[in-house]
Amino acid sequence: MKICHVCLSCFFVDGRLYQENELVIQHIADGHEVTVIASTETHDSAGSITYANEGAYVGVEGANIIRLRYRRWLPGLLMRKLRMHPGLPRLLRSLSPDAILFHGAAGWELLNVARYAKDNPSCAFYIDSHTDFVNSAHGWLSRTILHGLYYQNILRHAIRVAGPLLCVSTSVMDFANKIYRIPMDNMEFFPLGGRPLDDSKYLSLRSERRHALGLSDANILVVQSGKQSRAKRLLESIGAFIRTKGDELRFIIAGVIQEDVRAEAETLIMSDDRIKFIGWQDGDALTSLLCAADSQEPSQRPCSIASAAAVR
Repeated sequence: MKICHVCLSCFFVDGRLYQENELVIQHIADGHEVTVIASTETHDSAGSITYANEGAYVGVEGANIIRLRYRRWLPGLLMRKLRMHPGLPRLLRSLSPDAILFHGAAGWELLNVARYAKDNPSCAFYIDSHTDFVNSAHGWLSRTILHGLYYQNILRHAIRVAGPLLCVSTSVMDFANKIYRIPMDNMEFFPLGGRPLDDSKYLSLRSERRHALGLSDANILVVQSGKQSRAKRLLESIGAFIRTKGDELRFIIAGVIQEDVRAEAETLIMSDDRIKFIGWQDGDALTSLLCAADSQEPSQRPCSIASAAAVR
C-alpha cells in the first residue's frame, strides 16, 4: 500500500520520536511505501523552530520526504498561519496514494487533500488533531478569527470526505467540538502509542541514567519534560515540589523553558538544590530519563514514544 503522511499543518522533525515519526517507522516496518509531505518548518537540536530547504530526500526513518515551501504572495508570517504551499494537488496525483493521514486539523492544504480524496474515493483519508486550549487559541484574534473562522470552515468542509477526526486526547476532542464545531460522534480518541521497552532494557536504561545523575536507590525522581510555558504549569509544578519536604526527592526538568516563565522558573529552581534543569534532550536521552524516573505502577513505565507525548 502507498501511504502518504501530510505534515503541512504541523512540523515534521527528522529522527525524533514524535507521533508522525513513529507511525512512519511502523508503516515502513509493515512493508508499505511511505511518503511524507512536509512544510519546511522543523526544529533544531535545541528544540527551537528552524526551517529546512525545500526538496526531496530519504529521511532517517526510511520514508521519502518531500518538503514544500510556503507560498510567497503574502508576508511569510501570515503565510505560515494560513499554511499555503504550492504544487500539492499535482504532487498527490503523481504519488497516487492508497491512504492519506493529514496531521493537524488546520490549514489551507487540507482543502486540496480533501478534493483529491473526493476525486479518488478508493483512497482512505483521515485527519488527526493535536490542538487544544493549552497549545492554541490563546488570544482573541487566534481563537475567534484564525481557529474559529478560518481553520474551522476548512476542517468542516474537508471532514465531509474524511473518516472521523482522530484526536490524540480528550482535551483535543473538547477543543474540536467547541471551536471547530465538530460533533462528538464524528471524532475518535486516537491516543499516542509506542513500542514498550522490555524489562531488561528498561532496567538497564534506568540503572545507567540514575548512576549518571548521581541518584541512589533511596532517591525518588520526578521528571517534567517538554516545551515549558505558563500554560504547561511549570511554575505550579516547581512550587508544589518545593513545598514537599524530603531530602530523598529530586526534580529534573528537561526541554525548553519559554520566555513567559523563564525568569520566575530560574529563580525557583535556584532556590532548591533538589531541582535541576538539564535542557533539551534527544529521543534516546529522554527515554532513558523517563526510565530513571519513579512511578508506583509498572504500567506507567515509559515506551519509545513517551518522549513524544512529553515534548508536544
